[in-house]
Amino acid sequence: MLFQISMLTGLMGGVVALSAMMLTSCAGQTTPTSPASTQPSTTAPSPQGAELCYQKFTAIVDRLGKDLPQISASASAAAKLYVEQDYAIGVAGERGAVAEVFGRSGGLMSLEDLRVPPNPPWKGIVLYVLRDGHADEDAFFINYFRRQGSNVILFGSTRLIKAIGTKSVDIDGAINNHGPWEPGIVSIEKREVVPLDQAADAIALWTWTAEFTAACTRLGKMPTLYKGYAFPGSHERAAAIGKAKFHDARPPAVAPLQLGQAYLQILSQTMQAVHDQEMPQIKAVAQLAIQARDAHHGVMAYVESHIMIWQFEVARDPGLFTRIGYWLSLRKDVKLEKGDFIFAIGYTELFDTKTYDFFAQKARAAGANVAWSIGGYADKKPALAPGEIFIDQMWKADDAVVEVPGYDIRIFPTSGIMQELLYQMVCTEILAQRPDQWVVKK
Repeated sequence: MLFQISMLTGLMGGVVALSAMMLTSCAGQTTPTSPASTQPSTTAPSPQGAELCYQKFTAIVDRLGKDLPQISASASAAAKLYVEQDYAIGVAGERGAVAEVFGRSGGLMSLEDLRVPPNPPWKGIVLYVLRDGHADEDAFFINYFRRQGSNVILFGSTRLIKAIGTKSVDIDGAINNHGPWEPGIVSIEKREVVPLDQAADAIALWTWTAEFTAACTRLGKMPTLYKGYAFPGSHERAAAIGKAKFHDARPPAVAPLQLGQAYLQILSQTMQAVHDQEMPQIKAVAQLAIQARDAHHGVMAYVESHIMIWQFEVARDPGLFTRIGYWLSLRKDVKLEKGDFIFAIGYTELFDTKTYDFFAQKARAAGANVAWSIGGYADKKPALAPGEIFIDQMWKADDAVVEVPGYDIRIFPTSGIMQELLYQMVCTEILAQRPDQWVVKK
């Protein structure tokens, strides 16, 4: 039996009830057979390593697709407040998910970061992302926003929604991210590591944002959305828009479910492409990390990513990589040595220009081994040094994937999800081969 928490999505204020329903899981049933049957068992072995992680991600996308009518209803109710009552909109809670949707390519330009509650009091639509192990603190902030008159929509896994349901919270609805029930997908020494909540939250948030945008068009307004600042013309476009919530032109109305379905379909196709084409490279990266740790060399990660900026501080991250930098900042105490291994998870280019203080050249000169992962590059893949591995994130130029009729740019990115997928696939593959390499976090 599969236990699922169902949230009743309210259109306006009020305490939202938590209800439980039991769903029959076909996977847990067997077909009776004759005692005399001698047919061999055809049960497939349980997936392990990178394959396990990939299947967990695809399950999240599939289940969110089935929830699209509920997601669309929630987003449509919020859009009415945003358009007709001039509500603001912001995101709070789990910091990785907040970083993923705030100020992002293809994201809402008017979205505010509410991790630190504004002063003076702020009223608007709050997308609150639940945090593992912080139910009391989350309940405090949720009720704080509700007391200010804000509309609060929760995002989280069944487990976290159930945990917040034990508190006295006043909310307007909740979106189940359909992340795994367990807090980590790999169990080692009675502790579950490799958490997927952050990625699941991000997928749910982008799907909700897609339906929110479509709902605004049905109310005669097109919200302003970013073109990524890494791409030509983006700064000029943003300057021309300024702080406007909406574009002046009336957009064509987009039907419910259309943008959410498009986003999830393209994300699913992108993940499938990584699975089908990049699995050998993913396993090779895992092997290099194992070899470096066995030889007592450094095993490091240098990350240029919104969503992964806090990944290495997450309690259930397995600690297989030491983060030595993110964005354009390399830790000052880092001294690269021969035999060190670095997994460089970037955006659109290798870290080999003045912008990155020629990190690639310095790592190579020190004798370190580097594996690269980027996306959105031009027609041909970047040049690598001999022996370096490249993993394609498979997202395309401009880091936005959904087209809206009459809009000047594509919107809603997949890059952050793909970065999370690749990192977690590598971690899961390492632990499948060598669970002893898990680093206990204090």
